[in-house]
Parts: sequence; C-alpha cells; structure tokens
Amino acid sequence: MAKNLNPVEHAVKRLQDGLQEADFDGAYRFLGDLDLDTVTANIDEFSSLRLRCLVAEVRDFFGDYAAAKEAIETVGCASFDKLHESLQLRTETEHAMAKQRIWAAIHLGYVFYRAHHYDKAAEVFTFCERFVREKLVTGSSKCLFTQSRIWYSVGLVHRQNYKYEIAKEAFIKSISLLSLPGANCSRRTRTIHLKKPVRRRINLLNTYVLVR
Repeated sequence: MAKNLNPVEHAVKRLQDGLQEADFDGAYRFLGDLDLDTVTANIDEFSSLRLRCLVAEVRDFFGDYAAAKEAIETVGCASFDKLHESLQLRTETEHAMAKQRIWAAIHLGYVFYRAHHYDKAAEVFTFCERFVREKLVTGSSKCLFTQSRIWYSVGLVHRQNYKYEIAKEAFIKSISLLSLPGANCSRRTRTIHLKKPVRRRINLLNTYVLVR
C-alpha cells in the first residue's frame, strides 16, 4: 500500500493510475484483491462514490457488467435521487459532492444501457447533461470532461436506437468539448507518453473508447 494512504485512497490511486496510463489489465487485476464492500464500509459518501465509480469503469470496460452493476447500482440510484433534491449548490463542498453524484448517475446509466433499457439510460444521461450545464458549470469550472462523457453516453443510446445522425451529433459534441482549453486531456493520460510509443498510445486510447 502506498505510504500514508488509507485503503480507499490506495485503491483510488491504483485504479486512477491504471486508467491514466492505459494499464487496463493492471487495474482489472487489482480488483481481484479488492473487497469493495469492506473497503467502503463506514467511510464518507464522496470517497465511497469515487471508488465505486472507478471500479464500475474498469469492470464495464472488460465486459464484466454484472460486477459493474453490483458496484454502482445502489449508490447510483441514491445519487440520482439526491441530485433531484439539489436545488441550489452554495459551497465548493456541495459542488464537488454533486459532481461526484453525477458520475455515479452516469455509471447507473451504463447499467441501464448494458441491460438494453435505453429509455431509462437516456433519462439518466439527459438529466445529467442538464444538471451539469445549469448547476455545475461556472466561470472557473467548465466540467468539460464530465460534459464530454455525458454527450458520448447520449450518443451511445441514440446509436443503439438507430438514430445515427443524432448519435453522430452527440459524439461530435463530446469530442469538441475535449478540444476546448481546460479539458486537461493530457493530465488525464499523464504518464502514457513516458512509457508507450505514440502510435501504441493512440491505439490504446482508441481501443478504450471504441470498446465502450
């Protein structure tokens, strides 16, 4: 375990490092030794959601949809309900909590999406897009990566419903958001360039996107 990190912080770091370095196999292997319910017992909601979202991300990437559902469905539903009650965000802490709940709701949307419940998935993603745009985006916080992920998810649903032109528009919107200043894509893949040739890096990231 990394020095001075508690079990949750250690798990979050291991999974984040795996995703940011495109070491998806390493992140997945780490989950084999992770007792998620034990690690997240008696910790604050923010930390629990953060870890569960990462676990769901990795599980979903490898097609382990049942395990992804187990990791996120209950807290995702709770987060979705709480977001409906978040009429006004007054502090930075409330803002950060709402954003983490949005990510839990996004992964809940994937639970519906993988089960072919496209109407339910669309409802979740549409709500998340509106919530982020109306309540989370500020002058100093554009939430570009979060917005991009939501639009990508919207595109997936439209694609499965054979609405290809609308899906294309959503995917283009997703990509355009990541091209804006402040998206910090280089930070989110901060160490890949140090360890992988450029062509290999591009293939890894393309694989990650296309599999979804």
